Amino acid sequence: MLCIEPTPEMLAEWRVIHQKYRDRLTPNRRSGTELIAYLLARYPLTEFKDAYAASIVSDNITENPHSAAKLPAGTLPRPRTFWLENQGTGARFFTDDPIYRDQTRIFVGIDEVTGEFHIEMSHLLWDELFAFRGLDEEDLQNCYLVAEYLACREKQLTFRTASLADLDTLVRTRIEVLRAANSLPEAADLSAVEEASRRYYEKAFTDGSHTALLVFDGEEFVGAGGVSYYQVMPTVHNPTGQKAYIMNMYTAPDHRRRGIAKKVLAMLVDDAHGRGITHITLEATAMGRPLYEAFGFVPMADEMILPETL
Repeated sequence: MLCIEPTPEMLAEWRVIHQKYRDRLTPNRRSGTELIAYLLARYPLTEFKDAYAASIVSDNITENPHSAAKLPAGTLPRPRTFWLENQGTGARFFTDDPIYRDQTRIFVGIDEVTGEFHIEMSHLLWDELFAFRGLDEEDLQNCYLVAEYLACREKQLTFRTASLADLDTLVRTRIEVLRAANSLPEAADLSAVEEASRRYYEKAFTDGSHTALLVFDGEEFVGAGGVSYYQVMPTVHNPTGQKAYIMNMYTAPDHRRRGIAKKVLAMLVDDAHGRGITHITLEATAMGRPLYEAFGFVPMADEMILPETL
């Protein structure tokens, strides 16, 4: 949300971001009706009718050239106004935002025609709606809107350590990774691997030999990664004999190039270092190799593998 006059430094930063990402983004802007449906499905909203409140939403559109240009010729805004209550799923907008912690409700105004919206008393909700709404072709030419969109999308990402409660998600993700890494069709039967993966996670979470991370964009699962810990005989270069093997790195196709895998990788390496383990390896696919090399991983020259013979 831009509330100040941009400085030359801000403009320069936005232009750099725009130059880097504009060709990676495609128009995906949702309508006002979709925004309203999104909010109603997730949060406790109470719609109310008030001419003054509706005029705030309409005036913000008609008096802003960029917003007004999104109105079809001869069409006026159709604003709808709501209160988002401080209860249930809506409570997080109050507890997670110290500025508005003492508020009891948030004003939400959305125009059904343009998808433009007006939020009072919540930066967090504004960011979430802006990220969900997306950008149209015209928006993609605006360096500020692209930079703001990417920043808001980044804020919606949550990274958390998985537990046995996430077993179904972890197993499903593992199968997706294996299909992609081995170019297997959906019809390929991986039921045996699926069951073995389930047993592995059950044991590894119990004995602490595995850390798994899950990534969500809002409520949508978008990525994962894991690191397995094991013990070998101590050596001169690894006196403890403890090793870490990073695996199951995954980012949903629609969410790649957002830095998700890079952050997951850093978190897994930190987890290993937190255990005092410095011998960390991984198996690199062609897609993942540039990321791993940029992070500092190098090819291993002193190990060999016996091809499967059974």
